[in-house]
Amino acid sequence: MKTNKTTLLLTGIIAAFVFILLFAALSLLGENDRVGAVVKELFTHIRQHEYAESYEHLCRDLQAHTFNNKEDFYEFCFLLHLSLLKKYDLLGENEYRIAVHRDHLWIPLLEDNDVSVSVLYRRNEPRTLLSILAGKHEEDFVQDLVTVVRERGSWKIRSINYTGSSIAGTFDELKQQMQLDQYIQQLPGGFRVAPIDVDVLHMTPLEKQRLSFIVQKLIRSLGEDKGGADARPAS
Repeated sequence: MKTNKTTLLLTGIIAAFVFILLFAALSLLGENDRVGAVVKELFTHIRQHEYAESYEHLCRDLQAHTFNNKEDFYEFCFLLHLSLLKKYDLLGENEYRIAVHRDHLWIPLLEDNDVSVSVLYRRNEPRTLLSILAGKHEEDFVQDLVTVVRERGSWKIRSINYTGSSIAGTFDELKQQMQLDQYIQQLPGGFRVAPIDVDVLHMTPLEKQRLSFIVQKLIRSLGEDKGGADARPAS
């Protein structure tokens, strides 16, 4: 009888231990999934011109120093998105999705509180078993484009590492080509808008994107004057 009680006790202890391990493993996997989800949310907001929502994903240090001016961040996001579209030959396309890939599994206490994440824009097209097994798409990721950090119990964007990446040249070229700062000039009590020629029939995808961003910036400026929220077009 005593032996049976001991066996039941040991069985209960082992079962409880296994349950705790399983719960910890599932929690760890969920936390690591959240790393990729935060980065995907960032780029989804950028894609939909929801720059204010994108800004909320930044860590406090990035908001306070690198992007303390929100308009600078919005412009950066716009150019980053265009750079990715151009890299993957998706300018003018709407049917594509965003893929992310962590560089390692984050383990609390054993790892630093930051994780690098690679990013890929992928056209919506059927993927064959052969292409999946061959890892056809993985080598196209922009490696370690985003670093996320654990901050106050949640994951935040610590840095966006486009310098030295496969889109660095494209980003700098687009920044020079777009000349976004020349269209709206801030004045005391308002702003001046430079004249823009719009040839709807012959506009390139890049020109359409630029015009859309300038119009959004103008609307945001009007909203700020009236104490309104950031405006954005329907996606």
